[in-house]
Amino acid sequence: MAETREQRILQFVLQNAVRGNPQSVLDQIDKYCREKEWAMNVGDEKGLILDNVLQETNPSLVLELGTYCGYSAIRIARLLKPGALLFTIEINQANADVARQMIEFAGVKDKVHLVY
Repeated sequence: MAETREQRILQFVLQNAVRGNPQSVLDQIDKYCREKEWAMNVGDEKGLILDNVLQETNPSLVLELGTYCGYSAIRIARLLKPGALLFTIEINQANADVARQMIEFAGVKDKVHLVY
């Protein structure tokens, strides 16, 4: 069993989500957090608000402070237009490592620059 909650979420995603499908990754994170352990991510309900803001503003550049497991980064990146970028900053090395793997698995690594 993975040591931290964040590592357990990652393992669940790697085992159950479809590689390269950001929505599948988000769905599996939501499922894990609903059925197994709470985690401090935006989640599916509040995530819809974020989706609406992104669709209304259609940004070229986004800054996120606090990456955690990468949930919001994936949620944002999947809606960015071609050439748009998300810079996300995480101060915790372990969380940054999990987020990097999650972002890569979701297939949005080309739109996300994670800074630790």
